[in-house]
Amino acid sequence: MHINLKKNIFLIIIVVCMGIPQMSCSTMKNTLYFWSSANEFEDFEIVVDQKANQNSAIAFDLIFAYDKNLIGKLEKINAQDWFKERDNYRLNFPTGFDVVSWELVPGQVAPKKPYPAHMEKAAGIFIFANYSTQNDFHRARVDQLKYFELNLGELNFTIKTL
Repeated sequence: MHINLKKNIFLIIIVVCMGIPQMSCSTMKNTLYFWSSANEFEDFEIVVDQKANQNSAIAFDLIFAYDKNLIGKLEKINAQDWFKERDNYRLNFPTGFDVVSWELVPGQVAPKKPYPAHMEKAAGIFIFANYSTQNDFHRARVDQLKYFELNLGELNFTIKTL
């Protein structure tokens, strides 16, 4: 009986090891997410300039995107489109993303907010800032940045890695 148990365990290990190379790339990638993160992001600091957004309040969103189709769309739009169509994105991708939102006034010390519990599974992480100037995208992809400083300036934002 004891020998049969060892033999069965050995056969299971062989079958599993032989099956791994047969998995599709997406299956392997999802399996790897079980052990590791899909992104590098851990945290960021927010600095709000005294003249941010031409001395007006500014809204910005940190988006944790899990759906690859959504990521493709977010890479192509500007902040104005994001804020105008945010509710439609929620309807079209109900489980495809999480959002953490802020609205800050110039010079304000930004409060810390909790991130989604499963943020490590986000394949794309974006910042959209709703500046009153429309001459720029006011968007950044930050999923490959572990720690950074977001500086909300007068006409646009900048990112400095830490």
